[in-house]
Order: sequence, then C-alpha cells, then structure tokens
Amino acid sequence: MSDTGNIHGRRRGRGARPWLVAAKLTGVICFVGGLSALAALAWGCPDPDASSPGDPVMARAKWKFLVECMHWLLVPGTIGGGMLAIAAGLGLWLQMPRGFLRMRWFLVKIVLAVILIPTFHLWGRFTALKLHEALDKPARLAEAAPLWDRLAIIFLLAFLAMLPIVWLGRIKPRLGQRYGKTKAETGKAES
Repeated sequence: MSDTGNIHGRRRGRGARPWLVAAKLTGVICFVGGLSALAALAWGCPDPDASSPGDPVMARAKWKFLVECMHWLLVPGTIGGGMLAIAAGLGLWLQMPRGFLRMRWFLVKIVLAVILIPTFHLWGRFTALKLHEALDKPARLAEAAPLWDRLAIIFLLAFLAMLPIVWLGRIKPRLGQRYGKTKAETGKAES
C-alpha cells in the first residue's frame, strides 16, 4: 500500500479562513441590515407630535420610545455588525496582505470605507446628540422633528453609500486590471 501522506508540505485543513469568511458575511449582513432597518424606521414611523397634538408629555414619551427603538437597532445591528465585519476582514487581509494590496477593487473598497464610514458615523452621532438634547428639555421639543428628519436622511444615505462597498467586496470587479500576468511579463509588454 502506498503512502498518500502530505507530499507538498501543506497544512491539514483549511485553517481559519472559512470561519473568518462566515464571520465577515454575518457582520456585513448585520451592518447593512441594521442601516436599512434604521432607514425604514426613520422614514416609515409616524410623527409623534402629529399623533398626539396638544399633549407635550405624551409626544415626548413617544419621541423617547422612538429614539430607544433606534438605539436598539443601531448598537447591536449596525455597530456590532460593522465591528465584526472589520475584525474578520482584517483577519482575512492578514493572511495575504500583498495579494490584496495589488488588487484595485480592494484598494477602492478600503478608500471608500475609510472615508464614508467615519463621515456618516460622525454626522449621525452629532445629529443624535442634538436630538437627545432636544428631548431632554421640554421647551426644545419642537426641534426634535427636523433632527429626526435629518437622521432619516443620514441613515438612507449611509445605506446607499455602503452598497458600492458591499458590491466591490462581493463581485470583485477588475477595474481595468489584467489578472494572471506576472511582473516579468508585464515589464516586457510595457517596454
């Protein structure tokens, strides 16, 4: 009987890659799903001021409930999913960083993520802080509706801005890059 051992020096199994891919996919689904749920909540909910006219105590309680719903969607879904996707993506990148850095789709995806995620985070965070301040003072309750409308726009724009990043990570388009060419072949073709 012949020995069919490991003749190529490879490790057994597939390592951590399948687990990292599953974690990244779960994180992306939670992140984008959380953004879409926040956009749907912000665009689809009735205005608490219009549903209880003349009763500022009830309107304030409804605003507080609406903001709590937003908080329960935002923290576990969007922030938790985003952090899981980033951590798993970093783990995948560390397995072969030079290979990823040569791919244009990856560079475009990273540049978009580095610009868009902090931009929407800071814009949404500062608007949410203003909304909390308006809800804490009964005299400023009238400011809550325009701030909520601004948050709705932020959530929708963030959702739409994340779609190209997800598309780049899933489809991995060439973006004009010629795959399968070695550096030596590329150097000969250019001269």
